[in-house]
Amino acid sequence: MDYSDLTAIVTERRRNVDVQTTNFSVRELVRMVSEGELNVSPEYQRLFRWDVQSESRLIESLILGLPVPSLFVATNDDFTLEVVDGLQRLSTLVHFVDPTKDSLKALGKDSALVLNELETVPQLNGVSYADLPKELQLHFSRTTLQLTALTDKSDYDVRFELFDRLNAGSLRLTNQEVRNAVYRGPFVAFLHEMAALPKFRSLIRLDEQRLRDGTLEETVLKFFGYRHARASYRGPIKPFLNDCMKLWRTQFPEAQFRKEFVGAVDILRTVFPDGPYLRADYHSTPMVPFEAALLAAARLADSEQVAQPQAGWKEDKRLRAVSGGGHNTPGKLDERIDLSYQLLLGAQPE
Repeated sequence: MDYSDLTAIVTERRRNVDVQTTNFSVRELVRMVSEGELNVSPEYQRLFRWDVQSESRLIESLILGLPVPSLFVATNDDFTLEVVDGLQRLSTLVHFVDPTKDSLKALGKDSALVLNELETVPQLNGVSYADLPKELQLHFSRTTLQLTALTDKSDYDVRFELFDRLNAGSLRLTNQEVRNAVYRGPFVAFLHEMAALPKFRSLIRLDEQRLRDGTLEETVLKFFGYRHARASYRGPIKPFLNDCMKLWRTQFPEAQFRKEFVGAVDILRTVFPDGPYLRADYHSTPMVPFEAALLAAARLADSEQVAQPQAGWKEDKRLRAVSGGGHNTPGKLDERIDLSYQLLLGAQPE
């Protein structure tokens, strides 16, 4: 390997990263959350799963002056801050210090945090913020946490990498959930709208987890990416879809996109009037051939053709051969879309 250009490559990448580190008091962080200055994307709400002991140990650590990891945020276009890493810590602070009706509802909690299961200072067990002596309330509210922010000068590739790397663990975000957080704007809202269409959802059967983890939004994104940015798709899929999100984040032909997607969905609904796209012996929708069918249906809509597939078309041997694992190459993508198009028009399945 030639390492001669490595320094230049790293230097160029570093130019795309711009961060600022600041210390904020607990009081100020809670205020920023309550006033919307510090945002938590809806995609992250499902990640707040700390139990009472975990929350209590964070509060105890701050009271005792023990070090707590930095919070990571990204600067939005309107200069609000988007939480990248630190949801549990921030949510715990709000739960303890500011348990208003609205904040409890946002956290999915029924009541203020009451400390419990602590061993270092067991005298704190059973204590809420309101129960603390005034001097301890002041001490706690003035305690600072370090906040590291990607500024608005950092590009979106860097932002995606930071979100993706920091949100790890058993409740790790999917790629689309990260995209929905990183590329917030009109296009994300549009993806949510299309993914929620009852006719579209009727075509898909997935388990509850996948219905909530961005799979539907990613399917809609692939539809537009493959139709309008296909020339730039070389594989792998993740950077291609990221580029599509960047391209359309704030400006896209909304009326045209809506017409195309709804038209494709309407055609597939004529093929599956009573249920989802399923294959023999499948209990959930196989998303790879379904995506191809949706794109093929859009072609039919473009030319005002009628779908009239023959029985067993979804089991076509050629279609199955190019729809399995490892077949998301550009060539295989084109092949399964073309096959789906011909099969929807009535070609004899093999």
